[in-house]
Amino acid sequence: MMNEEGDLIVKKDTDYDVFSRLLTGYLNKEFLSKLLSMSLYQSDFNSNEGNDHELIKYFKDFLISLRKDIKEAQNLNINHRVIYSLIDINVALLDLRKNITVRLAGYDTVFNHFTKLDTTARVTIQGVIDNDRIRDTVKFRERLDEIIKLIDVYYKFKKLAMPALRELGALWVESEQSAINPITYVSAVAGMFVNGYSNMSKLSDISDNDKFKNYMIFDNKSSVGPVSKELVKFLSTSFNRYRTGYPVIDKACGGGIESGSVSIISGPSNHAKSIFMINIIRNVLELNDLKENEALLMVTLEDDKFKLLSRILSIFGNFSAIDIKEGYKYTNNIINKNPDLISVTEDFWNNQINESIISITNNNGKTCKLIIMHGDENEFSMTNINKFIDQRKMEGTIIKFVAIDYIDVMCAAHSNYSSTHDDYNLHGDIVHDMKQCAKSRGIPILTISQNNRGSEDIQIEQTNSNMGGSIKKIRYADLIIMIRQDNKNDIKNNSTIGKHTNIGGLTNVTVPIRLIEDSIPFEVSITKNKSGDLAPVRYHIFSKQNLKIHSDAVTYFKEMQECDKKSSSMRTKLGAIEDSTLTIDTIAMEALDLV
Repeated sequence: MMNEEGDLIVKKDTDYDVFSRLLTGYLNKEFLSKLLSMSLYQSDFNSNEGNDHELIKYFKDFLISLRKDIKEAQNLNINHRVIYSLIDINVALLDLRKNITVRLAGYDTVFNHFTKLDTTARVTIQGVIDNDRIRDTVKFRERLDEIIKLIDVYYKFKKLAMPALRELGALWVESEQSAINPITYVSAVAGMFVNGYSNMSKLSDISDNDKFKNYMIFDNKSSVGPVSKELVKFLSTSFNRYRTGYPVIDKACGGGIESGSVSIISGPSNHAKSIFMINIIRNVLELNDLKENEALLMVTLEDDKFKLLSRILSIFGNFSAIDIKEGYKYTNNIINKNPDLISVTEDFWNNQINESIISITNNNGKTCKLIIMHGDENEFSMTNINKFIDQRKMEGTIIKFVAIDYIDVMCAAHSNYSSTHDDYNLHGDIVHDMKQCAKSRGIPILTISQNNRGSEDIQIEQTNSNMGGSIKKIRYADLIIMIRQDNKNDIKNNSTIGKHTNIGGLTNVTVPIRLIEDSIPFEVSITKNKSGDLAPVRYHIFSKQNLKIHSDAVTYFKEMQECDKKSSSMRTKLGAIEDSTLTIDTIAMEALDLV
């Protein structure tokens, strides 16, 4: 039905239609007139959401989609002529803005460009000129942000809420038409609600955007109170710094990686980027006050979760990486020889995991969680991360820190207004997606990228220009940590240490040759930092034995002694399992001899 103003209303005698209700917010003169007024103001659309041409396309695509929805939506009874007229004049104005050879149509010149308008369009435009003329750039930006936000709500609802609503409707119809097994029904409902919550919780971003306003007003003493209140709320709910255990990073960042930020570890291929990330994760879990229901999520896209687990066991537990790999192999051989020893080997790995990981997540009276997740290369995006975070939230686990290995094999969750799809822009889009997730959830995201081959030359200092793929990755990142192994020198080489003090002081110290052979000088520097200072190259010690990266020589020596003891104990335990296998085999052979 239509009221006297020509606005759409939903018929009250029809079934409730959620999407039809939503459309009423767009299929009315008030909204379409606001869009007209924004287009008539002579200023570029350039904003944080995209450039002028991208946003023109964004608005046009929305209007075209709106036309299509009018035809498909249920329970709508509209005056097509009125609504289509207002949509068409909006599209025409947007086309005019895109044509740089034509002077923009403003409030005072619009009728010069459109001499043959129908009555609806002419009356509506005149109403905008008389009653809704935008007077300055500030008001224009506010109107632009308002329209973008409203359209974003439309797209999010269609993408996230509609599938869940359709699934619920289909399940309801199925249950009415035929008998359905209660277990199947409950299982379907449970799965639907988990997925539905995950998708629809992303709509909470809309209300989250209102949690902290995007502006502050200072005019008198009374205006300070609301700002102070909002500041305290932000600091208590959405702000934190996470210590990494590496002074070169923590000092530059004012105490640690900041919540709401994206940090990128970048370096040449096969220079221990993933290993450095695991070292940071261990330290974040150990050094920061994470609560029982809070977790750190690590995502691997290249390695399977069990290969990643082997590295974590070595780094977290200070075990020899070679011995962990041998443990994998021994377990396979032992089970193949005697399947009855499955429980024994399970006990062995249970002890190893407790000693390595649980000793970190349950430390000094605190309890938190480490979650390891595997995703498929070139198919995984931040959409998967957001969904996973929401699913864990339903179970009572709050993810406070995310680490992803790595950008270059991810996909972008494309924004509606972007028309670019090449790899160069996609890498930037991926980091932008990370930034949106980090900001909306108040969590830090740590990830990895790869530098070009030129960065392998140890004589040439690494810069952000070495980062491969896209300069847009640099643009959206808050912190860039450049790393590199120096495979041509050792930790006692003066030319390597130079002025870098992290591993200095070794030249006059007797260092066991094995510790030199098992270590590699490891460069760390900060080449971009939005919240602090840059940091020149500082050398660390990478241990090939336990895969740990140490900030100083004293810690390295101490941990290697401990590693030797723990790895020896691990080998003894594995040998005991293997000996038990040999004993069983011997008893079996003797029994056969008796027969």
